[in-house]
Amino acid sequence: MSPFNAWLIARGLVTLPLRMARHSESAWTIARFLEGHPAVSRVVYPGLESHPQHELARRQMAAFGGMLTVQLRGGLGAAITLADKIRLFTYATSLGHARSLLFYYPTDFYVDAAPYLFDEQKRRIREWTGEGIVRLSVGLEAPQDLIADLDQALSGRTVKGLIGPAAYAVLKRLQ
Repeated sequence: MSPFNAWLIARGLVTLPLRMARHSESAWTIARFLEGHPAVSRVVYPGLESHPQHELARRQMAAFGGMLTVQLRGGLGAAITLADKIRLFTYATSLGHARSLLFYYPTDFYVDAAPYLFDEQKRRIREWTGEGIVRLSVGLEAPQDLIADLDQALSGRTVKGLIGPAAYAVLKRLQ
């Protein structure tokens, strides 16, 4: 590691507890909002009492972190529409940034591309996840702003969302 990179890490450690507290508080607030949204069928966040391992997480964790997974009722088309309409979240595969990030998973595409999975494992993954899985990495923005952004994006409809599955079919053929 270069001296400069070591200095950057040391500098960032000073504010890490403050940033993690903000990530966790905001993610919990957003998870509670999404759990009640009609466009959402499931929210996976250990801070929610609906999480199957909530009690274990509560005993082991001081805070529940800034990552949550959401399953949308409209499947892949709804996930694509959300990514298209969202304004404050950045569409990216990264995690743990100061900015809030969003990424959707075309589940079948990823499962089919995993040669190390057996058919039974693939079936269970598809059964549990379905299409329309969105991962949110909550940043440091005001949670009320992020909730307003999610609400407007989840409540709207676009043509792009309707053609999402067709675009996905093209991706599968390219595999």
